Parts: sequence; structure tokens; C-alpha cells
Amino acid sequence: MTPLFENSDFNKIYKSINDDIVKFSIEALVIIIKMIDVSYSDLVLMLENHNKESSEEVFMQSWLVITNLNRLRCLIKQVPGIKKKEPWFQLFSRKIKEVENSRHLIEHYDKQLRDLILKVKPTLGHISWIEIRKEKETYSKLTSLGVIRKYKGLELVNPAGQSIRYKIDHITYFLGDEKLNISNLYYDLLDFAKNLELYIKNKYS
Repeated sequence: MTPLFENSDFNKIYKSINDDIVKFSIEALVIIIKMIDVSYSDLVLMLENHNKESSEEVFMQSWLVITNLNRLRCLIKQVPGIKKKEPWFQLFSRKIKEVENSRHLIEHYDKQLRDLILKVKPTLGHISWIEIRKEKETYSKLTSLGVIRKYKGLELVNPAGQSIRYKIDHITYFLGDEKLNISNLYYDLLDFAKNLELYIKNKYS
């Protein structure tokens, strides 16, 4: 995957904005987007080499992506210098809003711990994704944490009818009754980043 915001002209343009509040707000936006990009790429690599012993790392990386997506959700609502009525901005704002519930459940899962235990669901959720192997066969895979209880009937990502863009795709985090397709949000983020770069160059150059 191509690193985001590597265009030197774009970096020069936003760093030369006279309004410090606008300039540093946009810089914060750029930094968080880059962090999500790196974290998601690392998550994909972990899943390509996944085994039971690496599940803890997979969950930690997933939480990192979700946390920073939520941080981005909060920031874009108030970042100055960008018209919030731009169609591309409104579209991403609507899509990223779905990260809020999953993030809050992860951060405050103790409030539903008893319910998860009684419903025989993993207390820290489970992760499912689609993998394409060399033979072009498609597999739905799953990982969860813990060895005390064996979980049956956990929801898998169904590849039927899905647009599959990469070898590892549709990475989805399930917690309680919530599920979050991290991959789809990442692709939405890529579109947002491209539109943001074009907008800043057109407005401030």
C-alpha cells in the first residue's frame, strides 16, 4: 500500500498556512491518518502470519486502529480551515461515526461483562476476516482470546457477495452485539485522505 501524504508539494502547502490554528489542526489530522495507515498495514501482516500464539498481538493492533479511528472522528468535527459541507467530508463523517460504539464497548466493556459471560460470548470479542490463498480459494477465518471456554457459533465474515480487494480483507471486530468492518473504514479513510490532500492544495496553494 502506498504511504499517505508523501507528496512534497502538499506538505509544503499545509505547513506554510499562515493561520497557526488551521495549520496545526491539519497537521494533527495528517499525523493520525498516517498512524492508522501504518497500524492497519501492520494488522494485515499479522493476519497473514496468524497463529494461536499471535492472537494477543492481533487484538492489540485492532484496538489501536479502532482507537485512532475514533480519535480522528472526534478531530474532524472541529478541525478549522475545511468546509464541513463538502460532499466527501460529509460522506466520511457519516461512515466513521460507526466506530464510536465499538470503541466505547472496548474501553468500557466491564459494563457489559456479565451479559457477555451469560450469553457465552468472548469477553473481549472476536475477530474474523477473509483470506485468499495462492489457489485463489477464499476462506473465512476467526480468532478470539482465552482458553477456559470454547465458543461455538461465533459469526464469521461471509465472503459471498463481498468485494474482496486484497489477500486479507474485511477484517471485522465483533464485541457483544456490535460489529465493525475495520477494512471498509480503512478504505474510506484512503478516499478521505486523497480528497483532503486535493482540497488543501486547491485552497491554500
